[in-house]
Amino acid sequence: MRLLFLVLLLWFPKLTAQVNEPKPMPLTIESFGYPDFGKGYDFGDFSVQYPLTTDVDAIIKGMHQKTPIFEVFQTQLLLRKKLGNKLYGTTGLTTEWRFSMDDSDSYLIDPKGDKARQEAFLGLEY
Repeated sequence: MRLLFLVLLLWFPKLTAQVNEPKPMPLTIESFGYPDFGKGYDFGDFSVQYPLTTDVDAIIKGMHQKTPIFEVFQTQLLLRKKLGNKLYGTTGLTTEWRFSMDDSDSYLIDPKGDKARQEAFLGLEY
């Protein structure tokens, strides 16, 4: 009985070592921005991507653009599924806030109410 116990004690770690534990999925963060040259122009964007499974990703994107005439800030929440070698099915929501000096602009942000443009989309990406 003691011999069986010793054999199991020495052999059991080898059995448990063969179990493949899933590796943690990497979080991908990307960003880009132009330097400020002092002329009132500014552009920057970012993307955070997290794989939910081997072929489905959740992505959060943001973009900020400013010129002397207008300013835009946009966010996106995406789900992307790999369908082929370079083909993806994409769905998501976009919200865009546009700050403008022009009062006739239909997307002007005013203190009385937020007039953000919201979009839902579904498509293919290649």
